[in-house]
This record gives sequence, C-alpha cells and structure tokens, in this order.
Amino acid sequence: MKSYFLGIDNGGTVSKAAIFDETGMQIAQASSSVRMLTPKAGHTERDMDELWHVTALVIRNVVAKIGIPAEQIKGVACTGHGKGLYLWGKDGKPCGNGIISTDTRAWEYPVKWAKDGTADKVFAKTFQSILACQPVSLLNWMMDHEPKRLEHVQWIFEVKDYIRFRLTGTAAAEITDYSGSNLLNCATKAFDKDLLDDFNLGHLSHALPPLVKSSQMCGTISKQAAADTGLAEGTPVAGGMFDIDACAIAMDITNEDHVAVIAGTWSINEYISKRPVLDRSVQMNSLYCMDDYYLIEESSPTSASNYAWFVDTFLAEERAEAKRLGKHPYAYCDGLAGHIPPDGQR
Repeated sequence: MKSYFLGIDNGGTVSKAAIFDETGMQIAQASSSVRMLTPKAGHTERDMDELWHVTALVIRNVVAKIGIPAEQIKGVACTGHGKGLYLWGKDGKPCGNGIISTDTRAWEYPVKWAKDGTADKVFAKTFQSILACQPVSLLNWMMDHEPKRLEHVQWIFEVKDYIRFRLTGTAAAEITDYSGSNLLNCATKAFDKDLLDDFNLGHLSHALPPLVKSSQMCGTISKQAAADTGLAEGTPVAGGMFDIDACAIAMDITNEDHVAVIAGTWSINEYISKRPVLDRSVQMNSLYCMDDYYLIEESSPTSASNYAWFVDTFLAEERAEAKRLGKHPYAYCDGLAGHIPPDGQR
C-alpha cells in the first residue's frame, strides 16, 4: 500500500493543500480563496473560524481527488505567511480576527522604536528590522487600542501554527516562523524575557507556545479535526515551516551558492548563510529550517496581491475582453504587459 503526505499552505491570498507520494511527486492539489476583511484603512484581517473551515474543506477536497483511504496519508505539515497575528483565547475560541502580513495599522511603532533607540537595542538579538505587520508591533497596537482583547489571550500564533493547533489541539511555536517575528532571540534561538520587555510585552510571555523545529512531530490529528477534514485520527503532524523557507527548500536552496526569488503576496529575494548579515545592508535575518543556517531576506508586500487588486479594480475592459477570448484575466493582462519592452519604450 502506497504512502502519501499532505502539505497545507495558508498564504496571504489562498488556502491550499497538496498530496505528495514518497518520491516527492505532487499527486493532487486543491485551493480556495479566503475572504479578506478590511474594517478600516490599513487593516487586513481574516475570520479565524472561517479560515479553519476553508482549510478543512480544501483538505477534504484534495483527499477526495485521489480517492485513497485517509489512512494512507502518513504525515501532515503546514506552512503559511509569516508575520501577522492569530490570537487564541482562554475560552477555547479565536480571540478576534486574525491579522495577515499586509496589515499596516501599527506603522507608528517601528517609527517610534527607531527614534527612541529600541530598534538598535533589539537588533543585537533579533538580527532584523521591525515591521508594522510583525506581532511585536500589532500587540503594542492592541495594548493601546484594544487592551481587553489581550486580557483573554491564551496563545500567540502565526497562521500555520494556528492551523496546526486546530489539527492537533497542541500549541507549538515553530522556530523559523517565530524567528521572523522579532519575538525570538536569534542569537540564543530561544524566547527572551528581556527582549519581550524591550517591546513592553513581557507580561505576554506566558502566551508564547513551546518552540519546536520544522521536522519535529507536534501532535496528531484530533478526533474533531478528523471529522472536519476527513483525515484519519492519529495521523502525525510535523512542525512545518515559514512559507519563505518552504519555497527555498522547494528550489533546493540547501547551500550558500544560490538565491531564491519568490513572487507571492510578498515579493521576496533570499539566500542562506551560516552567518547572519549584521551590517544593516539587508532587511531581515531569520533562522532557516536547516540547522546552523540563517535565511537572509529582502522583501516587500508588493507582488501578487497588489497585481490582483490592480486588475480587479482598474481593468474592467481588459477582464471583459479576456472573458470574450476564453482566457484567464490575469494571463490576458500578463500578455499585455509582455508586449512592453524592459525599458518601457514602445
């Protein structure tokens, strides 16, 4: 009987699931868009229960595509967008909406920390710039604007760690993701109470789940998750990894000789090194999914989601023409852009 493995990805745009065989060959995949909530300018959110239900449906759909018994899926792992914030409450429910990595509501906190010296102080531990979409900024925004929400927090999750929690019932903080959040001391590879205090977050240290590695087993599919997804109860679930690590691994970035270029919700250029780059010439260093390597990254939220917004908002005539020709609207617009020379001169 063949064995299969399930990968789950929640990026900033779509929930996806794919099944692979023992050789790594993709056998089937399914995906579904997740509704974006924008209650205010600069706020980009998701209903956390809805996100789980969409993910569960995508899992059920991909398993149905290949028509195998769920018991033949021998392992599960999750990936997802970095940064953002997904809070789980002490009442066993999501603590408000999840926040994705394109959110800008907390922009003033990195500016303040750059001025008061906090950014320079924490860089010695985190090896990265502070971004408005990182948990440290968003949690400070909540302290100032929604303090009662934080009183009820049991766990501080990244998106994939939230989905893994819904699959297993076990809370864990996978290290590649949390090392890109400014919550982790990248020198000691551990959570650091003094670092949290520098961000005025020491009182929330209890809500950071135990750290785990990407390949570490973090629980098994629970009875409830089995009912929701169609997976077999007891199937092992691994830690998974930050989506930019997953992309790098998929491109065979296993030594220091190559660069990975990613066009997703974010535009990302990255490589790995056994030493972090600490001269401020790059934006981010985080812990890679291979022991003893750092992921060196330059990135911006200026890729697929921006393109989708532009096409959907401004190109109604082009979308209509694409429909008339039986083409996907984005593929049609790609063709239009392809006729423009690199120097922009016609």
